[in-house]
Amino acid sequence: MAAVNSITDASASNPYLVVIGPGVYTMGAALEMKEHVDIAGSGENVTKLKGAISTDQFSSSAIVHGANNAALTSIALENTGGGEWSLALYNDGASPKLSHVTATASGGLTASGS
Repeated sequence: MAAVNSITDASASNPYLVVIGPGVYTMGAALEMKEHVDIAGSGENVTKLKGAISTDQFSSSAIVHGANNAALTSIALENTGGGEWSLALYNDGASPKLSHVTATASGGLTASGS
């Protein structure tokens, strides 16, 4: 999402909060979380990021990629896949704080919410 991608100066002393309004947002590529940038939807039943992101590589088949020192709250993630892998949330060595997140994945040969 453009708002998150445009942030280049986030730090412990300069944190950001990106709020995503109500709606269903179709993702063509993963939302890459950034350290010290919290992302908040308007509610699990109100804000949804969805898409059919699926490849033969585990790491590039998710709706959201997590980051350390960041939070994801009040949002639903849905990946309907179609290829080998289908993931809602991918965390490789990252530990974002998750609160009120619904993560579903389907349609891939292997599907995982997180």
